[in-house]
Amino acid sequence: MNEARRIQDALLGWLNDHGDQGIIITDEQLRICGWNRWLEVHTGCKSRTIVGQHLLTVFPKLVERKLNEYYERALQGQSGVLSQKFHKFLLEMPSTKLDDREPMCQSVRISPLLEDWKVIGTVTVIADVTERVKREAELQKQLEERAILLASESTARGAAEAASTRLRNLQFITDTALEQMSLDNLLNRIVKGVKTLLNTATATILLADDKGDLIVRASEGITDDLLGMRVPAGSGFAGLVAREGKALTIENNFPESPLTTVLSERGMRALSGVPLIVETRLLGVLYIGMTESGSISDDDLRFLNLAGDRVALAIDRARLYEGEREARAQAEQANQLKDQFLATVSHELRTPLNAILGWARMLTTRKIDAETAKHAIEVIERNARSQAQLIDDLLDVSRIISGKIRLSFSPVELVPVIEAALDAVRPAAEAKGIKLETRLDSHIGPIPGDADRIQQVVWNLLSNAIKFTGNEGFVSIEVNRLLPNIEIKIIDTGQGISKEFLPFVFDRFRQADATVTRTHSGLGLGLAIVRHLVELHGGTVKAESPGEGRGATFTVRLPMMRVIGSLQEVDEVPRKQIVNEVVFRQSAPLNKLRLLIVDDEPDSLDLLSTVLRDCGAEVFTAASAAEGLKALTANLPDVLISDIEMPVEDGYTFIRKVRELSSPAASETPAIALTAHANAEDRMRALSAGFNIHVPKPVEPVELILAIGSLAPRGIRKEPGTAPL
Repeated sequence: MNEARRIQDALLGWLNDHGDQGIIITDEQLRICGWNRWLEVHTGCKSRTIVGQHLLTVFPKLVERKLNEYYERALQGQSGVLSQKFHKFLLEMPSTKLDDREPMCQSVRISPLLEDWKVIGTVTVIADVTERVKREAELQKQLEERAILLASESTARGAAEAASTRLRNLQFITDTALEQMSLDNLLNRIVKGVKTLLNTATATILLADDKGDLIVRASEGITDDLLGMRVPAGSGFAGLVAREGKALTIENNFPESPLTTVLSERGMRALSGVPLIVETRLLGVLYIGMTESGSISDDDLRFLNLAGDRVALAIDRARLYEGEREARAQAEQANQLKDQFLATVSHELRTPLNAILGWARMLTTRKIDAETAKHAIEVIERNARSQAQLIDDLLDVSRIISGKIRLSFSPVELVPVIEAALDAVRPAAEAKGIKLETRLDSHIGPIPGDADRIQQVVWNLLSNAIKFTGNEGFVSIEVNRLLPNIEIKIIDTGQGISKEFLPFVFDRFRQADATVTRTHSGLGLGLAIVRHLVELHGGTVKAESPGEGRGATFTVRLPMMRVIGSLQEVDEVPRKQIVNEVVFRQSAPLNKLRLLIVDDEPDSLDLLSTVLRDCGAEVFTAASAAEGLKALTANLPDVLISDIEMPVEDGYTFIRKVRELSSPAASETPAIALTAHANAEDRMRALSAGFNIHVPKPVEPVELILAIGSLAPRGIRKEPGTAPL
């Protein structure tokens, strides 16, 4: 036992002098009992000076760092290991490396010292783990760098995959945009594709109209019927995108519009949209909706922006394609109408010619009796008259198309003219048992016009009514004075006009039934001639019908106008000379009327101003639409006269702006479109834009004066000593 004790003491001595760990031994009061050589070397504290002192007195920082708790637990029989994460060292010692200024990293174990299972003190073992900690730190750094690299690679791979997906999606949109299809089909394909590719709740395309309003043309993801919904210019989210001209995203609290109201009610919480722009022209807006805020990423918005560029080009291309197709269809229809018209002309000319030639040959044979010969002459005369009328109509249309038809104005007593037209159609009415009824105001007095042409208008309308009214039917004609106009109304109980054909009833070469099985003859020119002759008188004509089989009503309005002069020499001089002498006298029929003329051609402006001032009007002029608006608001005219083809803004845009003025007096100013655009489409476009009358150039001054007189809100003023024209 003594030998074993001696060997144990020798081992403890060797460990004390040569061990590579620091060992601190304390008694129960934490007085230092052992302080080995390793500690002397690394702390600089000698064993002879430190043994016997209280551990916490020698090293007070242990209490500050609350490491005394480990010793308290050791005295209670518990072992403890200092956490490297929270306690890098127990006692601060320099690193073993000369170039390392950091304190030594230590592995510390504090254990109870036992004798016969009784705690008699503590044992603290300190190991230098600086190198291990550094290796672990380096390894951790490498692991972190590798993790960052892997994360970067993953992010890059994700970005590459997202870019590839976005490219494929964009290719789908591009391929769709390049397909030949109608505009509606294109828009529907686009919204379906965008909704699917971006996994959104909705996708919508709105296209801009002439006023800047946005119209829903395609929508996906909403059960409501949104097609045709109008979003006023500048309103709602779509209006905001259009106004800003760039991609936008908005969440909750959407700008108010009919469309955003519906989207909000259907649970949309975020919207992203892009403008559809081609060469600075706004075509519309494409936008998507999501039911969750924050669900639209920057990538989604970038894709939407790229898709918007391609969609805009596709829409522009589809519109050009549809415009070309529509123009081609119109050309084909025009050719078809021409062919139908030529076939009708051939038939209508040959039919009476057949009767004329046939009966003429019979007469030359001299083998017919007197009664048959009389009948033959009547047939020849009737068919010759019919053929002459057809030729007259063709010549009239030719003059109308070439702009060479002219009127010879003089005072016209309307009642005798109408009665003459009635006398001409009465035999045809009696042959079908049609009752003719007249209500003529005998106090109408004379009106300015061409008596022959007015009679032609009435005759054409009456003939048309009788032609399309069945046996035992009813046709009436009324004439009333509705200042400043005279109204002629012809009503029949005939076959009526379908609502599809009603807008085209006054077009040249158009017939409701142009087939070879039609029941009525004619070229389809009569009503076109009526419309043009009425307009040359400064009047209007319109057709109304409840529908097929329910009759029709044609209403002609001709202006009344009073001028100077007794005109007692009407029969002694040519009518045109009389009109010129009367209309252009110094105290003329437009006396005191305020007229505004808008025309960019100085010569035309000068001519019109001179003519109308000579007629007594107070004339204001403007050389552009912008100047016209300023002049109109500054000096309200009685009648506005505007050219159509002008630089910057044309007459159509100008009249729309006039009609949108806030002042009722200014917005309702009567207006005449005086233009070289003279065909039926130009007339309809001018009237649709807001003009009251369409007058083609070149115009006789008398015709223009009549048109002005028909629109003047207070009529043409009569000066003392004037007589009616």
